[in-house]
Amino acid sequence: MILITAISFFVISNNSELNKYLTDNITEIKLIKDNGKVVELEQTIISEGFKDDIKILLTININDDKIKNVDVIEEDESEGYGSYINEDWFQRRFKAKNTDEKLETIKMSAKQNNQIVAVTGATESSKAVVNGVNFGIDNYNKIKEEVNLQKIN
Repeated sequence: MILITAISFFVISNNSELNKYLTDNITEIKLIKDNGKVVELEQTIISEGFKDDIKILLTININDDKIKNVDVIEEDESEGYGSYINEDWFQRRFKAKNTDEKLETIKMSAKQNNQIVAVTGATESSKAVVNGVNFGIDNYNKIKEEVNLQKIN
């Protein structure tokens, strides 16, 4: 017997209730619904990198207040080391991090849950991503405190 599960995701963007949370660093906010219930908040973030701005897509699961994904969607960092922030192995370092404390960039092995190990040779680029994610975490916590996300249509 084959069981097929239908999953329906619906993205709400340009919601006027969330527009007041847009900043110079947070350029877009979207809510993602599953079966009519808001399950994720997605933010497009601009962070100042080593060479130029870095554009980051941060997705937070609102049911457990953890980072679902961090995707570097645009960067012009140094070829080689700096561009490694675009690699999946670096971006996975953010997965499942809590949103109740700021992330910290470190150079060696992480000893605490809020620590992100920088790319060797690209500490400034790594810090830029961490700073951008921290902008998003702060904004998410503000939104969560002020807006009932489940009531937004």
